[in-house]
Amino acid sequence: MDALKVSKVCVRIALVLANTTGFIPMYPDHDSVRNEAQRQKDQGFPPCHCEICEPEECEILVRNLHLFTSSNFEEGLKDPRSLDPDADYSPAGMKAAEKSGTIVNKRKKVNQSRETEDIDFLDLIHELTQVFSDHFGSIYKDQAPFPPSVLFGEIHLNKIIDHIESINTEEDLSEVIGGDALLGSIKHLLKTILDWKSDFCGEQHYKRIKEEKQISDLNNQITIERLEKQDADRKMKQLENSSDQKKKADEKARKSQEKIDERRRKHEQAESKRHKRAQDDIEKEKVKFRNQRMMQWLREGVQENDLDAKELEYQRSLERANEISHLSRSENLETV
Repeated sequence: MDALKVSKVCVRIALVLANTTGFIPMYPDHDSVRNEAQRQKDQGFPPCHCEICEPEECEILVRNLHLFTSSNFEEGLKDPRSLDPDADYSPAGMKAAEKSGTIVNKRKKVNQSRETEDIDFLDLIHELTQVFSDHFGSIYKDQAPFPPSVLFGEIHLNKIIDHIESINTEEDLSEVIGGDALLGSIKHLLKTILDWKSDFCGEQHYKRIKEEKQISDLNNQITIERLEKQDADRKMKQLENSSDQKKKADEKARKSQEKIDERRRKHEQAESKRHKRAQDDIEKEKVKFRNQRMMQWLREGVQENDLDAKELEYQRSLERANEISHLSRSENLETV
């Protein structure tokens, strides 16, 4: 039924053909579409009111959806204009209503220009896009009248990234992206996600989340202590007329400041060590993966003298993939 999303064929005819032949044509000039339309006409079928057959009426219906009540529901379906008879339903009037906000749209807006801040997700986005494109190509070959991004694009990728921690089964992934956009794609996409979670990038991502939470907790504690110090300072001012009490307040404030300074120092040292460890781990993994690639190329018959050139070509391919990803996001921003 995935083809029903993009088919230009009458919905009623498309459903009949899907049930009888298992195939939904993309365009109304297909022989099976003409034959089914003639059959329905010969048997006296009533006119179809789907969005393909009556696009103008469907547009008016969508415009007036917010006017439906239990008392006018049946009449509104038969004649959407009756819900607001004084409105201007000409093309110009519809466009003006849309610009002025007369048409109510209750759908939650999706941020299509979302930019992921975690660089680890760039590899995952590239892999998911490539996996879906390969699966799309294996089904449609070169006969598809639309690109893979029509069925699986940036909106789906952003949803996956937003819910990456909760995706562990095909049911989880299907719920996140709204179902299997192309038969069998959920299985391939889930495998890619689970592989990413278990490899270096995924482990580093979750490690960083854990460390950031620890840092956040420490910052919260520092804030609490800072507020406590402010409270101590306030009380100290109230005790200025009593020298003994003032000395006690000064001593308490000094100790509080020392604690804050000590915690800040430990925090800075821990952050510095964490950053250094992360950089060291990344460099080690880069060397490890580079060696693995070269061993694989040697097994594939690449000459030892050609390994450096092969590695350079691989790095350039990654740079091109990143440039394409940034260009795609820039185009989406301009569109928005």
